[in-house]
Amino acid sequence: MPDIIEPFIGPDTTIHLLATLGAAIINNTDEIPEVAEIGDVELAANIVEFNSFGKDFKEKRVGQKDPGTLDLTLNWMPGDTKHQALSTAAVNKTKIFISIVWRDGAGGNARVDFEAFVATIGVATPIEDIVTRKIQLAITGPVTFDDVTDIALNY
Repeated sequence: MPDIIEPFIGPDTTIHLLATLGAAIINNTDEIPEVAEIGDVELAANIVEFNSFGKDFKEKRVGQKDPGTLDLTLNWMPGDTKHQALSTAAVNKTKIFISIVWRDGAGGNARVDFEAFVATIGVATPIEDIVTRKIQLAITGPVTFDDVTDIALNY
């Protein structure tokens, strides 16, 4: 597979609801359809400050990493099995496994995998626009970024 040589653009991005963390992505069967917006994936570390008498400067230590949350907006399709699975995960408080894949248009791919809980779920009903499903995922545990080009995407 070629090196990642082109910038990633939004329309080439897909998000997948997997059976297990880091599972292979097979022919769109696990892709969440009609995703209108994917929020930012960010890792933040807790910074612990400590003071000592007789020192001119504070010292800092890096604490635990917080993977935060990810906001999704879906063009709501109540009959779709992936949309239903997200609703079911919210009701049952079950952990889900998510993968986001970026493509550069020249054959290169990057991927991020994580576990999450559906923290909030809602429906936005504008008068003259598409009804959307608003979902916030609370990411739990490590977030694995794979920006090498040997990702096994079976499209």
